Amino acid sequence: MVTGGIAITAIIGLVIAWQANDLLAHQNDTLDAEKVLLETQNERLAIQNQLLSDQNVLAESARRSSLVFELTSILDEIDEELDAANIQVDAVVTRNLGQDAGSGELEGKRPRRRDEEHPPLYRLSDRLTGRIVALSRSLRPYRFLGDDGKLLLSPLSPERGQLLISLVDSGIDMEEINHSAVTFVQSDLRSANLSQYDFTHITLEGSNLSEANLGAAVFHYARMDGAVLDGAKLGSSKLNWSSWKNASFAGAKLQGADLEEIDLENADLSGADLGYIENWQSIRSLKGTRITDVKNPPEGFTEWALQHGAVL
Repeated sequence: MVTGGIAITAIIGLVIAWQANDLLAHQNDTLDAEKVLLETQNERLAIQNQLLSDQNVLAESARRSSLVFELTSILDEIDEELDAANIQVDAVVTRNLGQDAGSGELEGKRPRRRDEEHPPLYRLSDRLTGRIVALSRSLRPYRFLGDDGKLLLSPLSPERGQLLISLVDSGIDMEEINHSAVTFVQSDLRSANLSQYDFTHITLEGSNLSEANLGAAVFHYARMDGAVLDGAKLGSSKLNWSSWKNASFAGAKLQGADLEEIDLENADLSGADLGYIENWQSIRSLKGTRITDVKNPPEGFTEWALQHGAVL
């Protein structure tokens, strides 16, 4: 009898232990299911937040698009001022300045750029200049969806880029505009055709000009700190006395560019083509400038650059 009681007690203990293990297994399954539900919920919240972010960006983009009407109005008024001054837009030199930028006659036409001997071809009224300044400051940079459907990592302003191109093509004295309170900082000028434009005294800090055509463009005294020019074409461009701190020229083509008194501190020249660059020995600063895998550097350039602070 005693032995039978002990056996029954042992069986009952085993049954209770099995039930406890089964309950623990069910509890673990429940916890796993709750974990999956929480992960799914977090994923949905992340998607919802992304959708809200995209919606805000699209709403901002729509708001900016309304400012395009102001740009159209300004361009119309520029045409009216030029007409009132009996200036034919077709006769205004907007490109092909080449070596003669801001220095004397060019095929019987005065260059747009101001200098002591040749005043501006046309200077906008103060009122209209004020409207341009106000518009440029309203077109603040923002993140928007790229061609791949994803938000850009860095905010840019496509509208500022369009404003700049429209003003340059109108043939007005851009140097006067650049000396005002206008801003073209963080403009989106990717893949833009800006060859032979005169950007004297312009400020394009933080702008994206990757893959842009800047051949023979003039950047005298320009402020280009932090600009992105990856893959850009800068052949025969004039970068004299300009600042390009922290700018990226990765893979850019700089053949024949004039680098007299240029500031390239912490710039990235990785893979850039430096064939036939001019006045490189007068570069103001190469401190921290990356020259990894530069192509066609002038004889002695790499050694000279490393001695002046460049890095590999």
